[in-house]
Amino acid sequence: IKGGDQEEKRRAGTENVPAIAGFAKAVETITAEEKAHRQAKYLQFKRTIFDKLTENGVEFRVNGRITEDNLNHVFNIWLKGISTYVMQTNLDLAGIAVSGGSACTAGSIEPSHVLVAMFGKDSPRIGESIRISFGRYNTSEDVDKLVDAITKIVNRVKNKGVKM
Repeated sequence: IKGGDQEEKRRAGTENVPAIAGFAKAVETITAEEKAHRQAKYLQFKRTIFDKLTENGVEFRVNGRITEDNLNHVFNIWLKGISTYVMQTNLDLAGIAVSGGSACTAGSIEPSHVLVAMFGKDSPRIGESIRISFGRYNTSEDVDKLVDAITKIVNRVKNKGVKM
């Protein structure tokens, strides 16, 4: 039986029952109002990132859509000409954590199967995109810090004239 990369490929097909029970209890504690509030907050974070990167002249594209019917806690963008690795490393040095693949390929060197399905395996988006995830403790200040860091990294790469 072959499974996904979850649980370090050791438990293909086996469900983590204690984690599921804990998750069920956690979900019970979140009210519909709180859920709606969080979704609106995360959607606003996405719109802020989009607007501010655009204002700052950063060349990027959204991989997907910015709509209420999406998973608003996840935002994936393509930063043309800048490798995922370079962007992740520079953001990490700035104290910001992002990912380059899907959550189910975490720890894998395989490209995001989602981006491959959307754009094809030879698309530059595969190796030049980052996935930003939001949580309940993220703030508008965190979003501003992220936008400022991305803008500085992009400008530094452009000014050096080096494809990274």
